[in-house]
Amino acid sequence: MNHFGHIIVGLAAAAAINYIIGQLAQQTHNFFLSALPLVTLIAIAALGALLPDIDLAHSKISKLIGVIFVLLATFIIQPVALRAVSGISPIASWVVALLISIGLLFAILFPWGLKPRGFTLSFEAAVVFGILMAITSGIAAGIIGLAAYASHVVVDKL
Repeated sequence: MNHFGHIIVGLAAAAAINYIIGQLAQQTHNFFLSALPLVTLIAIAALGALLPDIDLAHSKISKLIGVIFVLLATFIIQPVALRAVSGISPIASWVVALLISIGLLFAILFPWGLKPRGFTLSFEAAVVFGILMAITSGIAAGIIGLAAYASHVVVDKL
C-alpha cells in the first residue's frame, strides 16, 4: 500500500479510537482521559501510519526525517566548523557542516545496515511508539498513536 493509503487507514483507526476515548471520558467523568483535538489527532495518526516505513530508503517518512535532520544538524554544526578551522570561509563552513550532517544521518540511521522490514514493521515497535506518545503527549495520544502505527503493520501483513 502507498503512503496515502496508510494515512487514510491510520486516520480511520485513530478517529474510531478517539471517539471511543471521548465517550469513555464523558461517561466516567475521567479528567485524565479526553479525546484529542482534530489537528493533534491528524498529526499523530499520520506520523504513526507512516513511521513503520522509516527503514525504507524510498519512503516519504524516511526522506522527510532525513531532510529535517540534515538541515537541523547543518545549522548546529556550521558555527562550530567556522570557529574550529581558522581561516575557513563561511561558504566552506556550510559545505563542511552539510557533509558532516549527511555522514551523521547515515551513521545514525544505518549503523549496522538497518534491515528493511525488520523491527520497524512490528507490533513491538507500535507499542514503543504508543508508549513514547503517551509519555510526551498523554494517554489518549499514546493509545491513538499505537492504533495508527498498528494499522500500518496489519495492512502490510495482509
